[in-house]
Amino acid sequence: MCSQVATSQFSLECLIKLLPESFDGDRYKLRSFIKQVDAVFELAQSLQTIPLLLYVKNKITGRAHDQIDVHCNLNTWGKISKLLIAFYQDRKSLDQLLEELSSISHAPHENVSQFYQRLEDLNSKILGAIYNSKCNEETLNGQLLMINNITLNRFVYHSHPAISQMLRYREFDNINKAFTAAIAEEKALRLIYKENFVRCRNCGRTNHITAN
Repeated sequence: MCSQVATSQFSLECLIKLLPESFDGDRYKLRSFIKQVDAVFELAQSLQTIPLLLYVKNKITGRAHDQIDVHCNLNTWGKISKLLIAFYQDRKSLDQLLEELSSISHAPHENVSQFYQRLEDLNSKILGAIYNSKCNEETLNGQLLMINNITLNRFVYHSHPAISQMLRYREFDNINKAFTAAIAEEKALRLIYKENFVRCRNCGRTNHITAN
């Protein structure tokens, strides 16, 4: 457990334990990471901020670490957090992202996996924008649930028509379950198409089709 050196002072060891898990550039985790580090620095005394900052820098990994490592003047947490926001906060507004979500659909050249990935990427951007907005926990949870439901509905109702028709007759708790069902349906449709294309309807043999 954390021990307080004095009534209003925490030890450096305690503050380090309060730091969040590492941040690797995932936009979805940006707000949570910054919020938790902000809270730790609010507890720190002035003499603790320099060594604490070193530990925070070590918490930033991957590409995010490389991007801040080239800046030698990042000597405060405030400067680092502003740089992280500049790099990883989506540049599109939340309204723009929501408009994009409301119009996204399965493109003719896409397979199910590609459409699903586009939806997931857009969903992550929107959730990241919501996390980075200043709203209370109750509002936040409601918005996250709403966006996940909209994403699921876009996948169900705006996939390829043949796949969407199947999905509409079933209920799914989340988009991952709908995706699994859509993949299975896509494979079945491909087999049906292949069978109809390569087998002659007159003689039943393969390698040719019925002449018109």
